[in-house]
Amino acid sequence: MTNTKLGMWTLTISGKLSFYSLILFIGLTYNLIAESNDIPSILIGRVDVHGDSTDIDLRKFDSAMELALKLSGKYKYIGLHELRIMTAEDASLAEKEAGELAEICGASYVALAQINVVKHLLRVSLNLIPIEDSLKQISGLGYSTVNYADRQTGKILYDPALLLSVKRALADGLGDSLLFVKPELGLNVKPLPTLVIGSIAFEGDNQDGWELYDDREVSSFAAVETIFDKIKNENLFVIFDTETRDTLYKNFGFHIIENHIEPSVSEVKMLYQLAVDYYVSGKLVKNENGADLQLGLYQVTRNGLYEVKIVSEHFSDDSRMVFLEHISRACIELFNLGKNDLNKE
Repeated sequence: MTNTKLGMWTLTISGKLSFYSLILFIGLTYNLIAESNDIPSILIGRVDVHGDSTDIDLRKFDSAMELALKLSGKYKYIGLHELRIMTAEDASLAEKEAGELAEICGASYVALAQINVVKHLLRVSLNLIPIEDSLKQISGLGYSTVNYADRQTGKILYDPALLLSVKRALADGLGDSLLFVKPELGLNVKPLPTLVIGSIAFEGDNQDGWELYDDREVSSFAAVETIFDKIKNENLFVIFDTETRDTLYKNFGFHIIENHIEPSVSEVKMLYQLAVDYYVSGKLVKNENGADLQLGLYQVTRNGLYEVKIVSEHFSDDSRMVFLEHISRACIELFNLGKNDLNKE
């Protein structure tokens, strides 16, 4: 058993079964997935992959869709295996468009997908085109973080994140947030909003000569990491780790990431363009009695940041450990941590 670290995530990977084989084995063992000719079916269509170089391809997307829809128990899937059988029996079908194949198969929808990968973030944008009315496209987005790597080679494993993103995109597009919430299978997958952890601005005069303030670059970065570690497993948001966040910022021309300065107007506009849902930011204000900490959760809107909730802490010790302890306390209050274990995935 080996711990493999990707960005700010630490994971334990063991066993010889492939990810999909293991999940499929569990699903078949419990025999909880119903097969019916009466439920809607989805035909695989086009898949485009963008962003970082990965091993994600049509075959992997096909596997993720097949497993996700089987687990849903509400939809059937017509994938590559079925299409190969059909074309083997009738070679002329290979020349057919997806819509024609869907009518021949009796499919209800054709699935078109766009997959984007940036560092440790994977997004699936899914369009389901109804066969009866192709103008009424159903769109869904699913995000997940890439957390796993092969314990021997160090190669990043995208399959678990792809499956999770596909589930979330399906649940989002089909308007059924409980599509993959199945206690009997140990599933608790719901569409989640995205969250970027921003700066902790250092303000006020450092009249006491606090080292915490003099070393604000390191202190603020440590605060960002502490916030991430505190909420990453809460199943509340899909959180951009610092490496993913900084990569996206640099792609938009922000080459110097300053965690100790409040966000600029152009930074907030960039977050909106990236379709980020929520943003965490705060400030530490030095005064003669110590320092006052504020930590806030904001919704990213076209018009800027909309305040959702702000919490406050005060401390009087020039200590990074004390500072980070108050960051942790603020997180617990800001996100109501520990008050509802039902969120855990």
